[in-house]
Amino acid sequence: MKNEKLRNLKEKVKPAISTGIKMIILGAIIVASFYQGRFIERHKNDVVESNVTKVNKDEVNIAIDEGNNLIIIDNESGKYTIYQDSIGSTIFKLYARNIWVGGEEVGSTK
Repeated sequence: MKNEKLRNLKEKVKPAISTGIKMIILGAIIVASFYQGRFIERHKNDVVESNVTKVNKDEVNIAIDEGNNLIIIDNESGKYTIYQDSIGSTIFKLYARNIWVGGEEVGSTK
C-alpha cells in the first residue's frame, strides 16, 4: 500500500517537475539573451584605435605617376606612399562633386 502511494505520487509529481525544469531552462535563455543584448549594445560603438596621421598641405607634395597611381611625398623625410590609381580617381571625384552642383559651379554669380 505504501509503495502504491509512492508510485501514484511519483506519477503526479513527474509532469510538474518536468514542466518546472523546462520553465527554468526557458527563463535562463531569456536572461542570457537580455544580458547578451546589453553587452552588444554597450560595446557596439567602441572606438577602435587606428594609426591615423594628420598631414597639412605644406608638409607633402602630391604627384601622379605614369600608371595613374597617386603618390604622396613627405617633404621633410622624402618618404612617399603610392596609392592605387582608383584611389586617386575616387578622391578627385569627391572634390569634383563638392565643386560642381547640378552643372553649375558652387559660388558662381550667374
